[in-house]
Amino acid sequence: MKFCSNCFNDTEIKNIINSINNTDVCDIHNVKSEHIYDTDKHDNLVPYFEALVDVYTVASESQIEIDKAKYVRLKYDLLYNWKIFNDVCKPENVHNIVKSICKEKYEESPSLFDNDIVIEELFDLEYKKEYSLLKTYSWDDFKTSLIKNNRYHTNIFNKKLFEQYCWAAPKFYSAGTKFYRGRISDKNGYSLEDMGCPPLKNSKAGRVNAEGVECLYLANNIETTINEVRAGVADYITIATFELQKDIIIADLKNINKISPFSIPDSNFLVNYAINKVHLSKINEEMSKVVRLSDTKLDYIPTQYICDFIKTLEREGSTNEVVRFAGVEYDSTLSSNGYNIAIFDPTLFKATNIEIRQINSLKYESTKIM
Repeated sequence: MKFCSNCFNDTEIKNIINSINNTDVCDIHNVKSEHIYDTDKHDNLVPYFEALVDVYTVASESQIEIDKAKYVRLKYDLLYNWKIFNDVCKPENVHNIVKSICKEKYEESPSLFDNDIVIEELFDLEYKKEYSLLKTYSWDDFKTSLIKNNRYHTNIFNKKLFEQYCWAAPKFYSAGTKFYRGRISDKNGYSLEDMGCPPLKNSKAGRVNAEGVECLYLANNIETTINEVRAGVADYITIATFELQKDIIIADLKNINKISPFSIPDSNFLVNYAINKVHLSKINEEMSKVVRLSDTKLDYIPTQYICDFIKTLEREGSTNEVVRFAGVEYDSTLSSNGYNIAIFDPTLFKATNIEIRQINSLKYESTKIM
């Protein structure tokens, strides 16, 4: 079978295919490309997909009692759960591609590809106690533990495991990169000096910082900045451009649930990531959740705890320097094409320019809930 990198979402797989110089026509897209993976010629992808298939057990052969509603088929799980393949691929396309890549394994164990399968560790409570981010607990249990029992320490959250995921989802920014911050103002606006973090005595709790802790919240474009300010019609907004003063690395929480399962060549990583995708997705969801007027600063405590932990992480770089995360990145639910960053050290950015805008109109959308 012949296919191109556009059949995949996974960056590791795309890079492997794009490194192959073989001009042919993709069986899925019916488009000619200079980088076609031909399963009759190439075997680069075999170890990756065989390792992933090995994570599963044929449901009928499982030694663990599992609700049949939890059974999956490989073609659906790789497409919709792991999101390895591009949406242009249909389940049958996925089935055919994986069978062609793993010819020998398919001959040995066709049931893994064709029948109901499970990842047994997902249902093994003893295994989850050690390798799940929240052990056998839920996000609500984690939140309650921090709010009502111990604000700064918890045995529920697996820090060592979460650290691995943070380093697997880095985002690099070069000096000179521009971000934006907005404040509702009058028509005269604020000065550059007033567009940074508020003084410590006025620093309120946010989704990343506790009260009294500095943190610079920025957006990647002006549209997102305006939406995040949540101004009303006729309000004025002062928008400052902030320029990064040095190269930094931040933890990309908006993509921490989209790490390539092939990025770390370790079968345990595959199993553990399968277990924790739901928790990582919840962290991303909580980080980007719209703040409601009814919310209190207690609602921020779980994400503050996680971000405080990220702030402590460090490792040795390629030139023996200490590498630390300068902040976190998360989705904006108020802007479809935007995202936000929260910077632990505000001095990493410098305000370079301001402009004043007035809101002319707003568009509200609603969902009936009862």
